[in-house]
Amino acid sequence: MLGCDDTMARRRRKSKGPKTGVNWKRRLTIIAAALVLVCLLAVGGGYLWLTSYLSGSSFRSSLEDRFMRELRADHVALGNLDWAGGKIGMPKAQVEMRGALNMADARDIEVSLNRSALWDRLCHIPMLNIRSLDVRLDLSRRDVELPAYEAVEKGFFDSFAPNKTRVDRVIIRQLDVDAVDGPSSYSLQNARVTVKPGLKLDSFSASIQGGTLKLPLEWVRESELESMTASYTNGNLELRDGIFRTNPGNIVLERASWDRTDNLWSLLLRVNNANVERLLNPDWKKKLTGSLLGNVRMDGDASGIRHVSGKVNLVGGRLTALPVLERLSTLWDERYRSLSLDEAGATFSFPYNDPEKNIRNAWMIRNINVVSKGMIHVKGYAIIGQDRRLSGTLQIGIPARYVEMVPMLKEAVFNVRHEPDGGMLWANMNLSGTIDAPEDDLVVRAFSALGSATLGAATNAAAGVANTAAGTLKNLVSPSGGDKEAGEEEEDGKKDEDQPGGLLNKAVDGAGKALDTASDALKKLPL
Repeated sequence: MLGCDDTMARRRRKSKGPKTGVNWKRRLTIIAAALVLVCLLAVGGGYLWLTSYLSGSSFRSSLEDRFMRELRADHVALGNLDWAGGKIGMPKAQVEMRGALNMADARDIEVSLNRSALWDRLCHIPMLNIRSLDVRLDLSRRDVELPAYEAVEKGFFDSFAPNKTRVDRVIIRQLDVDAVDGPSSYSLQNARVTVKPGLKLDSFSASIQGGTLKLPLEWVRESELESMTASYTNGNLELRDGIFRTNPGNIVLERASWDRTDNLWSLLLRVNNANVERLLNPDWKKKLTGSLLGNVRMDGDASGIRHVSGKVNLVGGRLTALPVLERLSTLWDERYRSLSLDEAGATFSFPYNDPEKNIRNAWMIRNINVVSKGMIHVKGYAIIGQDRRLSGTLQIGIPARYVEMVPMLKEAVFNVRHEPDGGMLWANMNLSGTIDAPEDDLVVRAFSALGSATLGAATNAAAGVANTAAGTLKNLVSPSGGDKEAGEEEEDGKKDEDQPGGLLNKAVDGAGKALDTASDALKKLPL
């Protein structure tokens, strides 16, 4: 019996051993699962708490304060952040400053965030999408000192915050920029912009599509932007390949640059078939029509333009209602009232200085060449001074068949030697007056020559009258004709014209011819 009891006891001990090991394993599994669940709950709760914090007003206020200090702005206002996985939405962001950047207002901002990069303390934004951005600039306040804020001590969480930022692409679906510089205003409205920032966010390249550009320039008040590229590196802004529709024609901005360090800028423009009226004052718009082709290069700094050079040609030009053309039409040919220009062009530059003539910072217009075939040819140069005073000399070519109609003009005015040019006779025309009221000496010299011709004709006619009258009186006193040579036979009867009454008629006829001669000369005057 005792042996049986011992056997049963051993069996019970053996059966209890394995059951105890299984229970411990089960307990460990339960504990591990509980820990995992607690961690998941902690992470989930922490994530929910974090997103709640990041979406709340406390985090928004801290961001506003941080941006205000870093931008040295007067005011920053942000909307609440809406976190949705890897995307963050913000209804608005507004910055106000006292410097050149007066205000920037962005609406409906959407940020794509690479969350895995946060482990490397990198804020990687593959895409930043802005529905509209309104920017206002006051360039007259570019030198205003911005506020300086005291540095804030870093907190515990700053040790885990991203210390690098990378943005791959920014899309602004509607960009509106308004800028003022004293009395001048500029604007770009409804442009679409795509920006690719550099790795350090201190450089970028951009593509601009569409928009309306308004400038304080008479010749390009408003134009429609087709496209343009921009880049900024090391303080140097460069614009290229800008196409602006001017209706008709277009203006191409081949290249523009601005160096922030030296505040130097340059501009290279090309004009294609733009209306010449854009360059003219209201009075000249009625006199000159046509389309412009040309190019211009400008350089300057903060004080203004330092150098300008360029070339311009007028296509399909027509010149109408000029006073000098009216006189030419009266004198020679009705077609001078409205001239079709086969060629019209010139080069120009600024500044032109001539200390001997007290000319400083003037515009020089060289290589003037205006041709209306068979009618007129103009060559020469003109100078426009700071006070809009006009000077220079033009050479005027007129067909010989017209000039030779008035011989005195050929002798006294159109007597300049010139290379053969299709039977043209040439005269110099010296310019004076202002560009608003130009004057020249050609008309004065032409009037003087015509006046001399008229006076000479009148003098000769008067001499003829005097001679006729003297002869008449002589015949009245000596009707027998005692001056005849000896041996000459007298006619049997005297003609009626040799009688006193006939001789008086002769004097009257002579005076009439003299008056007719003077009248014909006067009719040729270009009055």
